[in-house]
Amino acid sequence: MDKYISDILKLAGASITNDVPDITGEIDWDQTYHLLSKGKLTGITYNTVAKLPEDVKPESGFLARWKGQVFSRGMHQLMANGELSRVLSAATEKGLHPIPFKGILLSCLYPEPNMRFSCDADIYIDTSEKAEMETLLVSLGFTPNLEHSIEHVAVYQNFESGHKLAIELHDCLWEDYVGPQTKVLESLKLTSPDTLIHTTACGISVCTLGHTQHLIYQIFHAAKHFAFDALPMRYLLDLTVFINAHYNHIDFPAFWDAMKKLSYDKFSHSLFQICVSYMGMNEGSLNPAYVSLPLNESLLVDLVDAGRELDPKIGHWASKEAILPYFLRQNKIGTTEFERKKSRYFPSAEELKDKFGYAKKCKLLLPVAWCHRFISAFIYVVRNKIQKRSTTTIFSNADYRLALLQDLGMLEEK
Repeated sequence: MDKYISDILKLAGASITNDVPDITGEIDWDQTYHLLSKGKLTGITYNTVAKLPEDVKPESGFLARWKGQVFSRGMHQLMANGELSRVLSAATEKGLHPIPFKGILLSCLYPEPNMRFSCDADIYIDTSEKAEMETLLVSLGFTPNLEHSIEHVAVYQNFESGHKLAIELHDCLWEDYVGPQTKVLESLKLTSPDTLIHTTACGISVCTLGHTQHLIYQIFHAAKHFAFDALPMRYLLDLTVFINAHYNHIDFPAFWDAMKKLSYDKFSHSLFQICVSYMGMNEGSLNPAYVSLPLNESLLVDLVDAGRELDPKIGHWASKEAILPYFLRQNKIGTTEFERKKSRYFPSAEELKDKFGYAKKCKLLLPVAWCHRFISAFIYVVRNKIQKRSTTTIFSNADYRLALLQDLGMLEEK
């Protein structure tokens, strides 16, 4: 294992155990900080880095700048948590039933909760209460961000002094994704009222997903990031602190049954292996069916590197579009390069999104749907100022990620 990978893993693990990691030798702190930043770990690991021996830690100026950034973002996180408390209290007073998930439910499990930085707060609300909840947010000073909102996730933000919070209001946990995979998720009933629990997180009283349901959702969310772009290392720490804190409340047989239905059993076990080996996760969380499985080195490198940067100037939207049908299990990976290219450029009616549903009803309109699809993609690229890159680069990235998914059994039919 390369030293930089070992160092990152040691820093990450020690940050949740409050230990001083056993790191020796020279460290390229510019590279290390870059990877910690990509892994969303700069806040969580700062105190661990500051405790390192003098001959190992960064030079004082570098560490001072790091501390300044962490302090600033920590204060922002503190304000955001206070604003979230205000929103949840107001919603409860109105008789609404907001269900926060991720975010504060995870950060409260860290030694320094405000050092787990979040860009926004996720709240689930039943569709019957969504309009009233949106009206409430506006009355509290939030404004809708229509550019980043989608059908099932309304984005609201309040960046006035003393508030600093963006809220993603979900009426569906898997956003706007539709396909065989989301049908499996629907069958798991993760937001069923009889599984919800009441707890306190960061001093805020909340009603949230049950422990088993929350863990299932976290794996789906991790799988989505891993498939389309990269899975930041912080997600592994989130899983570790969550499982260690709630181990006795998680129904692991039910969890692994859900993972098998979603084809995430090997993927989640492989993540847990890394967490057990380097972050102190309870080894009882491992899947008994995969106990002889060796540590997945390709996965480990991809996690530490936060994905493969083929071109850092360009977003991953195009690669995501190429991967999405496979992630949702709408398409099967072709056995030849020709079959894969044909599916990408000229998908069958069944492989098209619902947006092009007219071609599903009338197959004669399929060529029209292909043109419509191309024009929609072009408009999206222009509107979002996504830089041009060759289809070879796009599909090279997509093929790289699809190979990882296939190796982890995430594309298998169940």
